[in-house]
Amino acid sequence: GATMPPRSVNCDLCGGKFFAHSIEHHKKVCREKVGKQNHECPYCGAGVPLLELDRHVEKCTEAKAAGAKPTGASAALANRLKRDKERGNQPVEQPIGGGGGGGGGG
Repeated sequence: GATMPPRSVNCDLCGGKFFAHSIEHHKKVCREKVGKQNHECPYCGAGVPLLELDRHVEKCTEAKAAGAKPTGASAALANRLKRDKERGNQPVEQPIGGGGGGGGGG
């Protein structure tokens, strides 16, 4: 029968497809990237980094007029990034193609 390709998993941050074994590493990198990317304020249309969006909504005139409250997304992301760093955020370098072969007997 045909061999099944490795199952891919979607990143909930960027929507990209990744293999199950690499998704955790990707998410760490992706969280940092997404936090620094500009997202459009849904109220005034200004480009605001996701990590700053809650703070922006608190000051944004249009958001205040709409009675908007910060979603907490910025704080949640900041906490995730902080946890990543505390865990010892050294990227694990893995050789391409899997582990090396063992030495021969003899």
